[in-house]
Amino acid sequence: MNGHTWLAFAGIAVAVSLLPGPAVFAVVSTALRGGFRASLAANAGVLLGDAAFVSAAALGLGALLVASHGVFIAVKWAGVAYLAYLGIRVFLEGGSAFSVEAAGAGRRAFRFGLATQLSNPKVILFFGALLPQFVDPARPAAVQFVLLGVTFIVSDALVFAAYGTLAHRARVFFKSPRAARATARVTGVAMLGAAARLAAER
Repeated sequence: MNGHTWLAFAGIAVAVSLLPGPAVFAVVSTALRGGFRASLAANAGVLLGDAAFVSAAALGLGALLVASHGVFIAVKWAGVAYLAYLGIRVFLEGGSAFSVEAAGAGRRAFRFGLATQLSNPKVILFFGALLPQFVDPARPAAVQFVLLGVTFIVSDALVFAAYGTLAHRARVFFKSPRAARATARVTGVAMLGAAARLAAER
């Protein structure tokens, strides 16, 4: 892989990271309710999910999901169910999920980010389809997969940290219990919408 190829991939990675999705909702909603440090924990969970998906793509599991319709359907509906569960849970918890005073808020935020990312099997298909396009078959594939994976993870880390910073600064407008409940409900509905969209995709 030459420098131009890497730069092209880095540009795509940043563009994809900027797109609103379940992971962005997880980081932003956590920042609004628990502050920037809690959003970093959610961000770390998302990044661990990214690492798992990149590793799976490098091992060819994305191709397995494409080839085996039954396996893909099972994984897809498991993801739909879990995203829906997360959405309902956040909706019902109101503003209490990641309050600064809550013990273990960082651990819960981390698990929330990780679970949100892992519940979307489309991500592994995305990595499985995208990464090989930038791999030079004349060079060691493993090293290139690591470089591409690290590039994508760093892109997500920086973009999601920026989202978390902006949400943290806006948090002053969401400190009242009513605003916190509204934020949780909007996040819950957004995650239910993501589950519905995943369910509708073929």
